[in-house]
Amino acid sequence: SHPRINRDVALGDIFVAPEFREFRAERAELERTDGAVLQEDLCKKILEDDSRSVVFGIEQSGKTTFAKYLVGWLRQKSVVPVYVDAGLLKSTNKGEIRGWYKSAIESQFSADAVEKVLESPPKEIVVILDNAQTVRGGDEGVREVLNFVSSKSSRVLILTADNPALSVLSVGTGDDPYW
Repeated sequence: SHPRINRDVALGDIFVAPEFREFRAERAELERTDGAVLQEDLCKKILEDDSRSVVFGIEQSGKTTFAKYLVGWLRQKSVVPVYVDAGLLKSTNKGEIRGWYKSAIESQFSADAVEKVLESPPKEIVVILDNAQTVRGGDEGVREVLNFVSSKSSRVLILTADNPALSVLSVGTGDDPYW
């Protein structure tokens, strides 16, 4: 509720969607395209492309808010979203990464759905990796995490406060879209 409004306040009353701009990775440099990208269009692109996409921006710029929006949007499309927060990953050894991923699923799905999600084919899942800038172990740590989440889904959204030209791009294919 709000002190000056005599009704329940809806998210649409207070939410301001972040503005996205498209960048394309060309091996070692990023090319900027003009114009903003609508949230809905970005969601569709993530769903349609079998690739990694990166959203980057300064802290508190709306990346996690967009991730939450995307989770709801994907569920409406009957796609399984798996949100993982790299800030909760203690190390990048393979066992720790597996446990972190499973723990994320256990916190998002009912107990009877966890095994089904864990056994789902990669085409049915979109992994949303938030706070990628916090992955420990430098490029090798990022590579371990990205290889793992890419084995779980052919569509991975990476959210980071780092410029991907300096971090994620160094371990990517060079053909991934960046937002």
